Amino acid sequence: MNLANDWGVPNTFKVRSARSVVLGGMRDLTLYDFELKAPFGVIELLGSRAGALRTILLAVFSDDLLSNAATFRLSEEYAVGTLGLPISMFAAVNQLVSTNSAHFRISSNASLNAISTDASFCDGSVVE
Repeated sequence: MNLANDWGVPNTFKVRSARSVVLGGMRDLTLYDFELKAPFGVIELLGSRAGALRTILLAVFSDDLLSNAATFRLSEEYAVGTLGLPISMFAAVNQLVSTNSAHFRISSNASLNAISTDASFCDGSVVE
């Protein structure tokens, strides 16, 4: 049985837990080997497993969206995507991910990383 995901296409995961932190935006932060440039806030979404890998999306809220652009990385333990967002969206996204129906999408094409309140918005048929 092959449980490996095809990371070349978007994969959608239900949010199992979410953690958030508000920061001063004065220092860089390193999470899961990503160097985040002066974030004002980060929301970490943990999803269901993809084979042996834990799935994670980091929503990074910053003034520097170019440095914190969407990325994707695989390690032996994790499949991690990032999504750079403006600071003004922190409260709204924090509320969105606290719903029971929250999902996120990650893939090697990090420009498709996304967060939604419904899996159908992440499956590629609606939002791409």
